[in-house]
Amino acid sequence: MPFKASDGGWKLPLIIDANIHLLQGEPAETDYVSTAPDREDDFAHPLSNFVCKRASWPEIIPYLHAINSDFYNMCASLGKIDCFHYYLRDKGTDLGRFISTELEYLFTLLKSHFDLLQKVVARIWSHVELTDKSLEKRNLPERFRNMILTNDRIMSASEIAEKFHIPESLATFYSGLGQFYQMVKKTRDGIIHHGKEPGLVFVLPEGFAVSRDDELFRQFDIWREDGIVNKHLCSIRPLLYHLIDRTMDAFQEYTLVITRAIMFPHDMIPGRTVFTRGFHLKYLFRLHSTINANVWWPAIEWGER
Repeated sequence: MPFKASDGGWKLPLIIDANIHLLQGEPAETDYVSTAPDREDDFAHPLSNFVCKRASWPEIIPYLHAINSDFYNMCASLGKIDCFHYYLRDKGTDLGRFISTELEYLFTLLKSHFDLLQKVVARIWSHVELTDKSLEKRNLPERFRNMILTNDRIMSASEIAEKFHIPESLATFYSGLGQFYQMVKKTRDGIIHHGKEPGLVFVLPEGFAVSRDDELFRQFDIWREDGIVNKHLCSIRPLLYHLIDRTMDAFQEYTLVITRAIMFPHDMIPGRTVFTRGFHLKYLFRLHSTINANVWWPAIEWGER
């Protein structure tokens, strides 16, 4: 993993013949170690930071890489939607289908993100030793839905704790995500397995909109009054923000809960943070930094697009 050295230069450690060699190597699309983000859109992914510093067992790393890949793809999807607005909106292209397919893909990525998180959780749990020896330690399932749902009903925190013999705080984490996860899963399963699709996407001068009365979108109570046109058409930017922000909050919440409930090995990189850099993270940064002031697509300079 590249790291920012004290002289400000980038170093890339490589092991050759059992010796560590430091090469020059600036990160492009990868994680790196530094005391501070090198660019404003570099992101301290909570799970990457936790696993790399305190839980980097070999069987976990492939799933962490898969999570990072999904994260990069989410950002790329946001970038495509922005590009459709800024470059193609006035070209007479049928953009509605472009946007609806990106929405379908985003729900698939979100579902995958939670299942990959659960694979990491299950493998971390396998290394945990219970201090209360009277409790039977149970292996955790590898599907997120199996942690929170029974016959499509969201289990309470006490039910989850009793079923899997996990700390109450971790069970509360799962139960608290139940409603959001169930909406994501229901939408994704409807698209993948039952032939459903997002309703019409409307191409407006201000950006892309959907009807809040559509079956898929009416379950999300996140629409803003300043983003509603003709009483029913809503900008999709609040939806994009809500879906990705709530998912990233879940990863942050898990790392906080698990490190408070369980004693892990000491920090292997004290005083430094693992940051994620990617070609398309700027689109996520733009969404986060402008959504409060701009429910529709903000006017930006050509070179910033």
